[in-house]
Amino acid sequence: MSLSERYEESKGELEQACTVLGTHILAWSHHPDQIHLGRKYPNVGAFFFSTMTAPGMKGVGPPILDDKGKLMSDVKECVGLCAKYKIPIMTGHRTWDERIALAREAQETGASMLITHGGSIHGITVDEAVQRGKEIRKYGVYIEVNGNAMVPNMMWPQVNPNDVLDYLKEMGPENIIFNTDFGQAMCHHPLEEFKLLVRMMIYFGIPDQDIKTMIQTNPAKYLYLDD
Repeated sequence: MSLSERYEESKGELEQACTVLGTHILAWSHHPDQIHLGRKYPNVGAFFFSTMTAPGMKGVGPPILDDKGKLMSDVKECVGLCAKYKIPIMTGHRTWDERIALAREAQETGASMLITHGGSIHGITVDEAVQRGKEIRKYGVYIEVNGNAMVPNMMWPQVNPNDVLDYLKEMGPENIIFNTDFGQAMCHHPLEEFKLLVRMMIYFGIPDQDIKTMIQTNPAKYLYLDD
């Protein structure tokens, strides 16, 4: 929101207020002081575990699992502090085993967690994605589903829109948070594409209430806005 829009909002000239939240990426360490400090800033919408710097991605980021496949102590402390301070967590581009470990910890601590790109069907079948989704949703976490795989774009020039739509139909709306994943400079405008993707879901036959759950109710719960 620009300064002029904030002024118009304060004068009552805007129909609705718009709050933009950011994330802090735990890219270089999992020192818990980052959580203590971040909670002091009201526009920190989530803590994001290392993503493009994660092992197996571009570069090398701090590991989250030890040699036995268990969450490292500093990671567990970060998750626990996020639960205490009611700050949402995004898993980042992690391996599926890492996501499962984080989801278990979120369930144990009561943290609000989003499995980043958890509903991705790139490189696997819809059935495999559904199997993974049903495996991880039992921990009470939210699964991010990106609509950019429903329309051709600079990242995914060849897509089958039915893959995402079939996934949504099979999974149901209870644990899904649907977004565009757009915003990149050479991709479609996220707001206009969001409107298109919602129309595609309606045309596909996904009930209006299910769509509302995935784009409004679940995000509000995840961000603690329903309080």
